Amino acid sequence: MDKVNLQKLEALNNQYVINVVQEAIQLCKPAKVTVMTDAKEDIAYLRNLAINNGEEKKMKMKGHTIHFDGYYDQGRDKPHTKYLLSKYVDWGLGVNYIEKDKGLKEIYSFLDGSMAGKEMLVKFFSLGPTNSIFSLKALQITDSAYVAHSEDLLYR
Repeated sequence: MDKVNLQKLEALNNQYVINVVQEAIQLCKPAKVTVMTDAKEDIAYLRNLAINNGEEKKMKMKGHTIHFDGYYDQGRDKPHTKYLLSKYVDWGLGVNYIEKDKGLKEIYSFLDGSMAGKEMLVKFFSLGPTNSIFSLKALQITDSAYVAHSEDLLYR
């Protein structure tokens, strides 16, 4: 992570968040890490990145883009979706589960080096009004500019 993005992260004054991001960097091994803020420059950077990466396309109406999911990207892959459980619970209905520690090991194996050669985007959201006791704070780490841009549209 370069100095500018590290400063953005450190400005939060939240060691827990810094540790989570550092662990994600070590695990996913991205070529670049960009910490996004609400600055107009960051918002424009993200929109342009989604277009330049081919994840979104410009529309005729200025400032609008579109994204199409692939045919096989629809819905959940039920046979490979697992719930992580600390102990066995029979939920019935054919719910697929895995013991939590074993499942986390599997997940980490998938994430190991998953962002090699890519850019990691780090974003923060408030799910609900800022400074409200009812709000949930969210941290997003992704290598998809489209996914990050979509979150901006949902939680601005």
